[in-house]
Amino acid sequence: MRGRDDRRRRFAQWFSLIGLAVLALLLVQPRLEIRDQRLLLTLNAEPFDVVGSVAEMWGRLVSECGSVRRVESTSSVGRTAQALLEHYSPPDSQSARVVRIDLLSEWLLVEATFDDMPPVLVLMRGARGPVERLAIEAIWSGTTYPWRIVPFAAEFLKARAPEVPVALLRCAQPGFR
Repeated sequence: MRGRDDRRRRFAQWFSLIGLAVLALLLVQPRLEIRDQRLLLTLNAEPFDVVGSVAEMWGRLVSECGSVRRVESTSSVGRTAQALLEHYSPPDSQSARVVRIDLLSEWLLVEATFDDMPPVLVLMRGARGPVERLAIEAIWSGTTYPWRIVPFAAEFLKARAPEVPVALLRCAQPGFR
């Protein structure tokens, strides 16, 4: 008798779990759609770039992110990078604020914001030599919403500066989308 009661309880628990899972699926309304020739998952009308998230995580996993160093924006390299950005496209670029600088070899990946322009990711080269020789190689500007920015922008920047170490782009952690 006791064995039958245990089976009934387990059976009821499984059906309760299945019912809750079905209810949760109905509430979040998952949808897969193709947008911009890419796959997008929508949950509760909120888009998620699952493929981009997996590509971003995989890129960090297979790259040597430990070799990418963070540089303070107050350092001489940071101040030179900021000055280069401020003079890149005046008058709008004069409000440049460096948010993050990552360094690998002679390459910098600089994240910056502006008052009247969208945020940017800028590839600069020449950080090993004198800082006066720092040069902008490529710029990504704008948003990628709803797509993950790292795989999207990395592809763009790599096409314009093929010599950049891939780890610098794959290990990027920009604060904007």
